[in-house]
Amino acid sequence: MEYIPTSDLFSDSDIELLADDYFHPNTTGYKLMAKRILENMEEVSVEQEVMNKDVE
Repeated sequence: MEYIPTSDLFSDSDIELLADDYFHPNTTGYKLMAKRILENMEEVSVEQEVMNKDVE
């Protein structure tokens, strides 16, 4: 399991990233989180592919 930090996206931001309840992300906040997750998934996929080739 890999932990993908996202709290830094919401700290010191000039853009409003929280919904009206000030707890849940708004659409922009969720988009930033999704981008971070996708970036990390690509890194994991590449690392696993390299590791699998080393084993063969």
